[in-house]
Amino acid sequence: MIILKALFFALAMVVNKALLPLFTTRGLNSGQIYTKATTVTTNIQTNVSTFGVMTPTTASLLTRIAAGQAMESQIDILRGQIITLEGQRDENQRLIIDDITYKYCPAVKTRAAGVKSIVDMAGMICKGFGPPKTMDRFHNTYPEPYKVDQSMGMRIIQGLYPSDVLSKGKPYGAKSIICYRQVGGVAPLRNNHPLAVALPPFSKMKLTDTTFVTGNVGQTVYYIFCWVDKDGNLGPESFVYFYTVTA
Repeated sequence: MIILKALFFALAMVVNKALLPLFTTRGLNSGQIYTKATTVTTNIQTNVSTFGVMTPTTASLLTRIAAGQAMESQIDILRGQIITLEGQRDENQRLIIDDITYKYCPAVKTRAAGVKSIVDMAGMICKGFGPPKTMDRFHNTYPEPYKVDQSMGMRIIQGLYPSDVLSKGKPYGAKSIICYRQVGGVAPLRNNHPLAVALPPFSKMKLTDTTFVTGNVGQTVYYIFCWVDKDGNLGPESFVYFYTVTA
């Protein structure tokens, strides 16, 4: 029995030597972190004969903690004020929208007496007055890039919109978009691009091109876009847009 006790104490000493003090804050909010830091620092300060003088000193650390707790209290006060102001703002907006919707709109409708230009004068919109549902825009516009993302190497993302800028989406009659694509070589021309390859039609107003290989880096890639209707008929071709493939 004595031998077992001796072995136990010996193992305990080994374990003690391997202890690793941790100050864990996972799952704690700011207030709880300050409270825990205060407890640890105060305990070390109280037992200075055991732990010795710390750097920074416990007094300076407690001062820093107190400053943080003061800021936390101020944040709580300001957060409450912000929540109150947000509620007041939302109510203010609701009243404004209700006044314009239920009081101004009927008055403008009466004054307009069916004349759309008078409604336009007020800055309001008329329900049902979007771009006309004819094939005119299909035959007279084309998709063109308005933003390009090359933040990742060997990837080009182009956001598209109609060239007349009357809507964000495809014009009436356009079912999808075709893109003629050419990497390197002699620059293609609008309506003359024998080396360009037609990509599969796509319906979203965005083209993500990642079909590059390392050998394409530094080369120029060319794009030409046009609408496609439900019968496969094509609209006018866009101008040629080109970018350098990056690594």
